[in-house]
Amino acid sequence: MALGLLRLGFETDYVETRHGLLRVFRRSGPSAAQAPRAERTEEREATRPTLLCLHGLGSSAGPLGAIAAGLDVDAIVPDLFDGSGGSARRTTPLGHAPLTPREHAEALSDLLLTLDRPGVHLFGISLGGWIGLELAAASRAIESLFLVAPAGLEAQLGRLHDVAQRTSMAGFEATYESFVGRGGALGAPLVRAFARRLVASRFRAAGAERLAARLGAADCIDDRLDDVTCPTRIVVGDQDELLGCEGARELLRRLPNAEGIVLRGVSHEVLSEAYVNVHLALRSWLRLRGEPHGAIARLRLATGTKREERPLEGHRR
Repeated sequence: MALGLLRLGFETDYVETRHGLLRVFRRSGPSAAQAPRAERTEEREATRPTLLCLHGLGSSAGPLGAIAAGLDVDAIVPDLFDGSGGSARRTTPLGHAPLTPREHAEALSDLLLTLDRPGVHLFGISLGGWIGLELAAASRAIESLFLVAPAGLEAQLGRLHDVAQRTSMAGFEATYESFVGRGGALGAPLVRAFARRLVASRFRAAGAERLAARLGAADCIDDRLDDVTCPTRIVVGDQDELLGCEGARELLRRLPNAEGIVLRGVSHEVLSEAYVNVHLALRSWLRLRGEPHGAIARLRLATGTKREERPLEGHRR
């Protein structure tokens, strides 16, 4: 995953925070191939918006690289703690309790302070969306939120165990298929490599399960939603079997400045099933936020079918 980000022109760095060392991938603007006629003026560099991208439970920064790569933004994509990326907790003994979303937000606040980013737009998926809400509730550094299948409400807490289970199974299946798919007799080095990856997959799954076990009602965002005042766009699939649509509708009802999009026939895996929709919705969102360079005209979209979408309905308080 990290190699894919480097191929997209990201640079990697490590930033010290109160909870440990965050591995961060950064790039400024689109590549020459994606924006061959983009002007590289000092004024453009100075006005380019910052986009902070947060991945979901048990994942890493890698899958989010394509989202930011085609946008004329200063992209910041960290590996969150307790995921499958390269960030290192300050203390990580075996069985150490994972960070809560609020503690993740504290680390990201340190990151933005270190990078001198007083105002950013935030893109968050699932658990990353929850962390984004926590960060927006605690800091005015967040200018807008773009949340995809966000978690965070107490009503969704029971489903988090299902997410952990899904993360565990997906990790195992990906590991199994990557080796069995090679065919033939597996030599000893390959068997050892498989064992190492299988053990790593199980440790990541165990971390997800520990997170689900640690979180309680007080950790949920419900009581702090009134502090989230920045413009927010929520994207959710109408077939989300893990978190459902009701949480997204509740966020739409309670957030004072929110709008939503429902994607027909899409599950919780919104980014993999409806990448084109998400990318286009993010581009238009940045433009609505008054960012003239938020998206480029000659973006080369990944191949895929654009899904049918409709407004997410919710009743304001």
